[in-house]
Amino acid sequence: MKDVHSNAMGADGPSRERNDSAHGRGSLKERLSHHPWIHSLMAVLAIPLAFLFIEVPYNTDILQMEPELVVLNIALIAVLFLIVYTLGQRSRASIIVFLAIFLIMGCANFFVELFKGQPVTPPDLLALGTAAAVGSGYELFWTGDIVFCLAVFILYCIALFFTPKVKITKRGLIGNLLCCIVATCAFGIWFNTANLTKDQGLTLDYWDLSNSYKGYGTTFTMINLAQLVRAEEPSGYSIEAADEILRAYEDDTNSAIPENPTTVIAVMNESFADLAQFEELAGSEAELALYREIEAASLDFGTAYVSHLGAGTCDCEFEFLTGSSLAFCGSAAYPYETLDLHGVSSLASFFNELGYETTVMHPNLAENWNRNIVYPALGFEHYYDWSAFDDTAPTVHTHISDATTYELILDLLEQNENPQFLFDITMQNHGGYGNGDIPAEFQASLTNYDRAIDEYIDLSELEEYLGCLKSSEQALSHFVQELNALDRPILLCFFGDHQPEFGRNFMNAYRANTVEGELPLGTILKSYNTPYLIWANDAYYESTGTDRVPPDGKASSLNYLGAKLLSFADLPRSCYFSFISSSEKIVPAFNVSGFMTRDGVWHEMNDSFTETFDETFTQEDAADDPLRVAEAMLHDYAIVQYDNLFNKDPDRFGFNAPSSREPN
Repeated sequence: MKDVHSNAMGADGPSRERNDSAHGRGSLKERLSHHPWIHSLMAVLAIPLAFLFIEVPYNTDILQMEPELVVLNIALIAVLFLIVYTLGQRSRASIIVFLAIFLIMGCANFFVELFKGQPVTPPDLLALGTAAAVGSGYELFWTGDIVFCLAVFILYCIALFFTPKVKITKRGLIGNLLCCIVATCAFGIWFNTANLTKDQGLTLDYWDLSNSYKGYGTTFTMINLAQLVRAEEPSGYSIEAADEILRAYEDDTNSAIPENPTTVIAVMNESFADLAQFEELAGSEAELALYREIEAASLDFGTAYVSHLGAGTCDCEFEFLTGSSLAFCGSAAYPYETLDLHGVSSLASFFNELGYETTVMHPNLAENWNRNIVYPALGFEHYYDWSAFDDTAPTVHTHISDATTYELILDLLEQNENPQFLFDITMQNHGGYGNGDIPAEFQASLTNYDRAIDEYIDLSELEEYLGCLKSSEQALSHFVQELNALDRPILLCFFGDHQPEFGRNFMNAYRANTVEGELPLGTILKSYNTPYLIWANDAYYESTGTDRVPPDGKASSLNYLGAKLLSFADLPRSCYFSFISSSEKIVPAFNVSGFMTRDGVWHEMNDSFTETFDETFTQEDAADDPLRVAEAMLHDYAIVQYDNLFNKDPDRFGFNAPSSREPN
């Protein structure tokens, strides 16, 4: 009887469990399994949560966003979610991955803006390895907003765990994939044809992208920036049009190489800037006294206008080496990451053609910004990266010191008496200030300055940066002394890549003191320039017969410095470099956002004249109009640059006449 009773109980058990579950007495997960709509509800809830996760950690102005922009951002997120959700077969894992990406992006925007001055942009996503490498010098920490979002994310994941799984059938699998394909194609067509800002009557703030991210929403702004990454073909472009422009400079070319060619050295110094140009620091310890002494004995010096602030070293290299300008590369592009530079002509390839040995050095990881691929593509024969320096090599600010890279240059000159082109991209002054890692001999102390800056700049960080500059000045001074002792002609171009993030602090403070938060272009550009000089040793003056004439400071931009170097080196100039030199006379300086006319006035860069410019208009038509003649020259510059980057015919940079070129 006992066994019978036990069997009866065992037989009734499953039935009773099913009944318990049906009547709501089973586990929570079992009870929810009878309500598949809950999974759909949780999936829909993920869309506004994604909006909060990408905005709350970073966007301090989220409550001031216009309601229609909030709706637009959520709509864009919904489309992206549909693609990921159906690609992942409507699984819970696909929802979690989607939300995790948006949460990570929100946190990344907070820290990247804190350390670099602007949030993550689309090209940054192509350089995550570089970001991880250079970000090691910064300290991360928790904030209340980040903790809140992380807690909500964890609670949501726990709740999602209890929702029923979506059963995958063959029909459902095909349906999900078709939905994903349709949604992806529709989004792709819209992405390539729509213009978000124009359609909404908005304008991105390229000077301070964080304003656009916070005001328009991160998703909206990033998608709009992604649309602008691609370089558009200028109106009127053709190979023949580029040839016609360059052909006008054939008479300026020179094929004679001197018997004793000048060795050319270029040093792009990390974050080297003149902060004393800001009135709050004028006359303070921020003055570059030792640098000014070298500048006074140089062939040429001035202010080089750049397109970046606080970051973007690779773009500055690109402009210097190729003579190209970011103004015509797409508004949000990193050419090292987004363009195939194989076959693109550069200073390195040009010096190779002259018989020079070409070397580049950068004491960091070779893979950063694809440099291990880009440098050989541009024509450099030798690349000295981090591994070329001994573990015991002297450092300043935790990075290989400027002086250490200069010693390597001197060693290379001693080992090889043939003409060389050497390009040194230093690391010493890289961002991440306030770590207390400056040797005592270089420590700076600010005393004679306007105390008003204490409200918007961390004094200890600023002093650490100035200590880095002090070390850079001393290293440069010793370097030129060593170069001057050599009995071979040497030409040195020294310039900063961009200002440190402090420049943005000044701009934000100035903007806060204006009625509408708007600043004159000239004021903004104080944060988008660095010093440059071109110096020569005694042997250069003796070899070339150049007179020592005190130079006048000039306004220029990075894309012009290569042509300047070739001119002072008394080396052959191609039609391309002659064109660049001629352009500087009409447009003395320009960057991604503005250009200077020959009367010294700055103007906003307007894409419209490169897109719809009247090709029949010539520079002669505007001889008395500096603005119109500048626009004509910039239109020509855009055509020649596009030809260099995308047609990739080496003859444009070499010695052959443009008429000899064949279409690729």
